[in-house]
Amino acid sequence: MLFRFVARLVPEIQRAGGAMHLEFMRSIDTYVGSACLLVVRVLWRMFDGARARNTHPDSISTVMFQKFFGIGSIVNALPTLRRFRRQYPDAHFVFVTFPAQEEIVRLSGLADDVRVIDNRNLARLVLSTLATLRALTRRGVDMSVDLEFFTRFPMLLACLSGAAVRVGFDSRQDATRRALLTHPTSFNNHAHIARNYLAMAEAVGMDCSGEDLDIGLPSVGAGRPETVHRFLGDDRRQPLATLVAGVSELCTLRAWPTTHFAELIRRMESQWPDTVFALIGTAEQRPRIDDVIRLAGGDAPHLLNLAGRTSFLEAVALIEASSVVISNDGGPAHIAAAHDVPVVVMYGPETPVIYRPLSDKAHVFYEPPFCSPCLNALENKAHVFCPHTQCMYNITVDAVFSAVSEVLGTSGPGHGLRVA
Repeated sequence: MLFRFVARLVPEIQRAGGAMHLEFMRSIDTYVGSACLLVVRVLWRMFDGARARNTHPDSISTVMFQKFFGIGSIVNALPTLRRFRRQYPDAHFVFVTFPAQEEIVRLSGLADDVRVIDNRNLARLVLSTLATLRALTRRGVDMSVDLEFFTRFPMLLACLSGAAVRVGFDSRQDATRRALLTHPTSFNNHAHIARNYLAMAEAVGMDCSGEDLDIGLPSVGAGRPETVHRFLGDDRRQPLATLVAGVSELCTLRAWPTTHFAELIRRMESQWPDTVFALIGTAEQRPRIDDVIRLAGGDAPHLLNLAGRTSFLEAVALIEASSVVISNDGGPAHIAAAHDVPVVVMYGPETPVIYRPLSDKAHVFYEPPFCSPCLNALENKAHVFCPHTQCMYNITVDAVFSAVSEVLGTSGPGHGLRVA
């Protein structure tokens, strides 16, 4: 693994567009991050413990949150951010993240300042990290809350920013990182991620008993009529179904087969012939969505491949305007839940016990073989290539279509665009 890291170092430094490959960033975190943390531990630990003990909760004026991957994880961290806000109503909240997560943080309205670290290539990563650290040290950070899973980069930022109180998930596998946490938090692999995040608030003395796991997000404008008009024109067919057939680089194994998505579209067309299908995603996911549309019967006007064509807020607007969202495990499913939109979501490599959408309008499918779930936050969600993803093939079109029918009813009227 170290050899592969060195071999990819030069091309990743020169990389201009998109973002660095996930495995390369993990390698940086493993090799460079571990070495840096060891140095930090030697230099900081000798005098930092007393400072943390002497930091009174009433003196917290700046709280830094860090989460670099996973829009869905940020949505599920909202109850924790709200709890911290109630505890420290006058504190300044800084949220540090990568560009792909910036808009969801801003949409939540819970951060006073969003600091974005550019991960398009290694040079930009280093320079923007230094700029962020400069801004953080100028402001002064009293408390850092690391929402990532056992990575080293957020701990480096926490220490170098001067945060006296450092909260994060505890890992016995990384003694150096563990030693630098002033308030280590256990990760319960049998509890929902939103509840795991609340444990961070409990770690610093907050009472979270009976805490409402409210993941509600502000509306982007009740579906933004101008957004819907841009993509659907004057067509007011009903209902609007938003499909998320692509998956992020975090785990490509989470994809329900394209053949299944295509068959589902054909069945929905037969049952509700006026349905408009908005297939959203990133530009990188466009070829996969092209395959879904091709298998579903061709490039018809009511089959819209919007991958790479919408901004983040436009995609949220379409989700908010939808009658139903049908999604692979990922951020859009949680955004739908946060806007009280019915959502049908398929799980396989990860378990809905931890990551199901927190909504009574969520229909969750999980038909695990013995090997599932194969992703584990305790191992930083590292996974090996799986040649068949039986867990996703096990979820049948019949089952998903039945859930969609439950949402839309037998005819679909009254379930049209949710646009003000």
